[in-house]
Amino acid sequence: MKQIYLLKIIFGLFIITSNLQAQNWNSTPLAPNITQFQYTKFWTGGDFAYAAANFGAELYRFDGTVWNSIPLPPNTTLVQELWAGGDFAYAMADFGAELYKFDGTVWNSIPLPPNTTQLLELWAGGDFAYATANFGAELYKFDGTVWNSIPLPPNTTQVDRLWVGGDFVYVLANNGAELYKFDGTIWNSIQLPLNMTQILQLWAGGDFAYASSYDDVLYKFDGTVWTIFPLPPNVPYANFDNFFTGGDFAYATANFGADLYKYSEATLSVNTINNINLFSIYPNPSHDYIKISGLTTTENYTIHSIIGTNVYNGTISGNANIDIRNLSKGVYFLKFNKGKTLKFIKE
Repeated sequence: MKQIYLLKIIFGLFIITSNLQAQNWNSTPLAPNITQFQYTKFWTGGDFAYAAANFGAELYRFDGTVWNSIPLPPNTTLVQELWAGGDFAYAMADFGAELYKFDGTVWNSIPLPPNTTQLLELWAGGDFAYATANFGAELYKFDGTVWNSIPLPPNTTQVDRLWVGGDFVYVLANNGAELYKFDGTIWNSIQLPLNMTQILQLWAGGDFAYASSYDDVLYKFDGTVWTIFPLPPNVPYANFDNFFTGGDFAYATANFGADLYKYSEATLSVNTINNINLFSIYPNPSHDYIKISGLTTTENYTIHSIIGTNVYNGTISGNANIDIRNLSKGVYFLKFNKGKTLKFIKE
């Protein structure tokens, strides 16, 4: 019975965390001349997103508020592929024989990596770009001026794909059973999310990585640990191709590309964070009333059951009581609108 109860608590925590974080997904306007992102090229990097319209004849950049038209790269009439990283974007021309970098205003020509006359694949993140040569047996990093050789990841003799986020690079090995992260000097092994034995899809953006497998759950890696990440609205599963990451933001499409959502973490002031972190519930457990210690302002709150159901909403200030006599016995979570969640037990 204890094991079953523990599983219920874990499941409830997952639902509550997902439901609360899902509020950070916000509807975002589509780019001009685009009514559906399903078959439209979309790229993200740094704080910006890019989209091609009119079969690639038009290019737009999203600054977080509005979409602005930007010029096409030189020697191109259609944009087929783009790579965005940090505040920059990269594009190829002449079937990969030319490479250009967009600095926010103009496109500038940059050299191809060593031992390449035609660029087949490119990855960008942070202020860097990465490319392979010699059929993936050589790996290079572009620092904005020159290309430098970097070592291949462990257990690999050929690199087919990279995921770049911020100043870090991720690669899968052994059919997704191994994950490595490059910190600019060496490759380090990263533990897979929770009980996952194989990563099927990986995304990287900013200082974060995201992964999914067969369980239709999306996970986020903050550099130290993996946590469950909420799915966007109207997106029922994690094994999708409509998820994009850049900087500290994530984008997702839904409704066959007709809806676009942007995820951003809620930002609190330092004083607010400090005040909220001082909150605690007492007495805990309790059978009739609970109080909030450390409360100096009036706060709105909601109470959720162990399975995530909203059972009560209210406002509290000072040393006031919260009446829990009508709640059934069990574990509950009190969530303040400013982000702090406290657990209590009703006896």
